[in-house]
Amino acid sequence: MKNTVKILILILGIQFIHAQEFMTDSTYSVVISEHSTDKESTHSIASVVLTDYPEIVLSSFQVESANRIEHIRVQSLKQPELKDVDDIIRVELSYSEPYFYTISQYVLITNEVESILLPTIVNIGDASSTSETIYVFPNQIFGNVNKIIKLEIVYKESFKVDEVNVLQNYAWNDSDFGSSVSNF
Repeated sequence: MKNTVKILILILGIQFIHAQEFMTDSTYSVVISEHSTDKESTHSIASVVLTDYPEIVLSSFQVESANRIEHIRVQSLKQPELKDVDDIIRVELSYSEPYFYTISQYVLITNEVESILLPTIVNIGDASSTSETIYVFPNQIFGNVNKIIKLEIVYKESFKVDEVNVLQNYAWNDSDFGSSVSNF
């Protein structure tokens, strides 16, 4: 029994050592532009571009109320251990009106420089928020081989993790995850 506990602690320790997190990355930027669909309606598009070559658009997605965005954060996760994926870009758009919320868009960049958008995550909260929803990838803490996991992390008052709930698992099948969704 003691050996089993030691082995479990060793495995968890190795996982934490090798786990990576998203880091601020100046390689990518976000450009927001307005597009008119007709004379009366416009919508905003956020484009993820290479900072040094802004004419190269890696991915685009629609955003709401671009004029109310208070902060844009671009981070990346290198070598996420998903087959044919070199990089994952996380774009966080933070709003504070009419309440505080953050929209997170994850963009997977394949080794052929194609992009795949994961479903958007919206975290609503304020200073007293006790949970957040994120995607976790194989090379991260709580990650799983060939899976993209959507987690809800619940915090205690001291912002220590209280519990982790798996909301969805996406099996990764060579740049396709759409037909392989499970709740376990």
